[in-house]
Amino acid sequence: MVEELGRIQRPPASQYDGRRKLLLVPLVYGPQADNAEGAAVLQNYWEQMQTQVKALEAALGGLQHIYHESLTVGGDEGLQQLGAADQRSQLFITGKTESGAVLEATEDMNAMLEALDLQRCMMVPLASTSVASKLQEWLSDSNR
Repeated sequence: MVEELGRIQRPPASQYDGRRKLLLVPLVYGPQADNAEGAAVLQNYWEQMQTQVKALEAALGGLQHIYHESLTVGGDEGLQQLGAADQRSQLFITGKTESGAVLEATEDMNAMLEALDLQRCMMVPLASTSVASKLQEWLSDSNR
């Protein structure tokens, strides 16, 4: 017989009245185009995520600000940038902005480009351990 170790009770939504709330939706990227099972799992994830967000909005109130990784601009320009990278996110976020939420920038363009360049440098096999060490140190500093 299985023994129940404990039960976690869901806190009442009223506990969060007048407080700031942050919903985190992990981004899940798709499988290769020829993987039908993976595509079905991904579609199911997006449908469940939207259902959960709607339920949370109903209980806690609507979204006011939306942050999406790798966006260097917000608003309509950010939506266009997002459309080139992630269609599912763009469709979801467009619906939320039409309901009054504001898409915010999350990245500084120069800092993001520096980090990308350093990551590319780190992919190259280096003969010198001191150069590799300096690059790693520089990359760590740029990610702070």
